[in-house]
Amino acid sequence: MSEENVQDWIRAATYGAIREADCQLSDGVLLLRGRVPNFYTKQLAQEAAGRLPGVVDVVNHIEVMSADW
Repeated sequence: MSEENVQDWIRAATYGAIREADCQLSDGVLLLRGRVPNFYTKQLAQEAAGRLPGVVDVVNHIEVMSADW
Protein backbone atom coordinates (compact mmCIF):
# COMPACT_ATOMS: atom_id res chain seq x y z
CA MET A 1 0.00 0.00 0.00
CA SER A 2 1.40 3.40 -0.96
CA GLU A 3 1.69 6.33 1.44
CA GLU A 4 -0.86 8.21 -0.65
CA ASN A 5 -3.34 5.34 -0.26
CA VAL A 6 -2.68 5.32 3.50
CA GLN A 7 -3.44 9.06 3.67
CA ASP A 8 -6.71 8.53 1.80
CA TRP A 9 -7.62 5.65 4.16
CA ILE A 10 -6.92 7.81 7.25
CA ARG A 11 -8.94 10.74 5.86
CA ALA A 12 -11.88 8.43 5.17
CA ALA A 13 -11.67 6.87 8.65
CA THR A 14 -11.74 10.30 10.29
CA TYR A 15 -14.57 11.54 8.04
CA GLY A 16 -12.22 14.10 6.51
CA ALA A 17 -11.47 15.72 9.88
CA ILE A 18 -7.72 15.19 9.65
CA ARG A 19 -5.90 18.01 7.93
CA GLU A 20 -2.47 18.10 6.39
CA ALA A 21 -2.23 14.33 6.69
CA ASP A 22 1.26 12.98 6.28
CA CYS A 23 2.13 9.31 6.54
CA GLN A 24 5.46 7.58 6.26
CA LEU A 25 5.69 3.80 6.20
CA SER A 26 9.02 2.12 6.86
CA ASP A 27 9.57 -1.53 7.79
CA GLY A 28 6.01 -1.90 9.04
CA VAL A 29 6.11 1.25 11.20
CA LEU A 30 3.65 3.93 10.17
CA LEU A 31 4.35 7.50 11.26
CA LEU A 32 1.24 9.70 11.31
CA ARG A 33 1.26 13.49 11.26
CA GLY A 34 -1.56 15.95 10.82
CA ARG A 35 -4.13 18.00 12.70
CA VAL A 36 -7.52 17.02 14.06
CA PRO A 37 -10.20 18.89 16.07
CA ASN A 38 -10.35 16.44 19.01
CA PHE A 39 -8.71 13.48 20.72
CA TYR A 40 -11.42 11.08 19.52
CA THR A 41 -10.53 11.78 15.89
CA LYS A 42 -6.85 11.24 16.70
CA GLN A 43 -7.79 7.82 18.08
CA LEU A 44 -9.87 7.02 14.97
CA ALA A 45 -6.86 7.74 12.77
CA GLN A 46 -4.59 5.55 14.88
CA GLU A 47 -7.04 2.65 14.97
CA ALA A 48 -7.57 2.84 11.21
CA ALA A 49 -3.82 2.92 10.59
CA GLY A 50 -3.26 -0.11 12.78
CA ARG A 51 -5.66 -2.17 10.66
CA LEU A 52 -3.79 -1.56 7.41
CA PRO A 53 -1.99 -4.49 5.80
CA GLY A 54 1.72 -4.49 6.55
CA VAL A 55 1.50 -2.08 9.48
CA VAL A 56 3.09 -3.55 12.61
CA ASP A 57 3.29 -0.38 14.74
CA VAL A 58 1.86 3.15 14.59
CA VAL A 59 3.69 6.24 15.81
CA ASN A 60 1.01 8.90 16.22
CA HIS A 61 2.24 12.50 16.02
CA ILE A 62 -1.17 13.92 15.09
CA GLU A 63 -1.91 17.21 16.84
CA VAL A 64 -5.23 17.97 18.52
CA MET A 65 -6.16 21.57 17.76
CA SER A 66 -8.77 23.84 19.30
CA ALA A 67 -12.21 24.16 17.74
CA ASP A 68 -11.34 27.51 16.09
CA TRP A 69 -8.35 26.26 14.11
